[in-house]
Amino acid sequence: DVSSYTQYLRDIECQAQRCKTIVQNLLKFARASVEDSFEPLDLNAVITDTLIFTRHQMDMGKVKLTLKLAESLPPIMGSTNQLQQVSTNIMLNALQAMPHGGELRIITGVAEMESRKMVQIEFSDTGCGIEQENLNKIFEPFYTSKKP
Repeated sequence: DVSSYTQYLRDIECQAQRCKTIVQNLLKFARASVEDSFEPLDLNAVITDTLIFTRHQMDMGKVKLTLKLAESLPPIMGSTNQLQQVSTNIMLNALQAMPHGGELRIITGVAEMESRKMVQIEFSDTGCGIEQENLNKIFEPFYTSKKP
């Protein structure tokens, strides 16, 4: 079917562009240069676009996706590429934590914090979780509990 091949090619082109951007961002980070520019963006669209690249792996890993995207989320200021990158990493970590299948839940919404409305995203899965002794390390750059 030509239309499905056309869509695959579009997805490949989009992913290649994303890879290029990731490499450029790694180079920027290594050089400690200019920060990514923030712009108004739709968090639901970022999640939906990210799922294009992770959905196949979820299907292959027998992971059920439960997606609850709040309607009419206000735009947030952020970097689309950085949010896609961190979302992809979280989704892939969830898949690795469920080697025999499971469920990944992604929920967006608006929450009130200190009398201010905030957009939130919640990722949760039925995987094995993080060991107690590693919890204090999860925000360290480049930390991993995975064996090399």
